[in-house]
Amino acid sequence: MGEKIAFIGLGAMGGPMAQNIVKKGTNLSVYDIEKSKMIPLTDLGAIPGKTIEDTIKNAEIIITMLPSTHNVKSV
Repeated sequence: MGEKIAFIGLGAMGGPMAQNIVKKGTNLSVYDIEKSKMIPLTDLGAIPGKTIEDTIKNAEIIITMLPSTHNVKSV
């Protein structure tokens, strides 16, 4: 995969999904409000975003895995 992907929301579902993406060697930027959730992914080669804007700025594909409609609308 040559796409640049941004993944926002690394909780119970998002974390494992993002992990599968980065393990394929994909260029993956990640963001979560809880910064500690990014560590296992950055250890695998994902790029941590400082903000949501920073995370998505060069992405061709943006994936969100957020807990509620309110959270999605706030992004």
